[in-house]
Amino acid sequence: MATKLDPVTEIPACAVIIRAIHERGATQAEALAELARRRLWLNEEQRAQAGLGRVDAPRQPSIRFRIGQRYRTRHRHPKTCTIVDIHRTYNDAGWLVRVEYVATHAAASGQLVTDYHVPDSTVAMGLLPDD
Repeated sequence: MATKLDPVTEIPACAVIIRAIHERGATQAEALAELARRRLWLNEEQRAQAGLGRVDAPRQPSIRFRIGQRYRTRHRHPKTCTIVDIHRTYNDAGWLVRVEYVATHAAASGQLVTDYHVPDSTVAMGLLPDD
């Protein structure tokens, strides 16, 4: 049976910090907002325990699919595509900021058609099992 937690506005600062570290979801977000309102913060170790990561490290996109992976498009006339290359975009600071896939499929005439800007979500929605 779940117990009802006291509102974060009515508990001491140490309890808000504990709730921000050990809770997840909406409860954690509420505790973090209350910490900001009280002008308090979590140190690096506490942020790691809370699963929040480093402050100065922006979230970087990941390369989830490999070259040769096949997926099916979601059109009126779906096509089976194959990833042939991965384009990575970096900013001036050297952070990876975008990952796009290059994919090919055969047109009805037999010609090979290449799409150079395939986002991660398109591949994820139509992923086919490996042979």
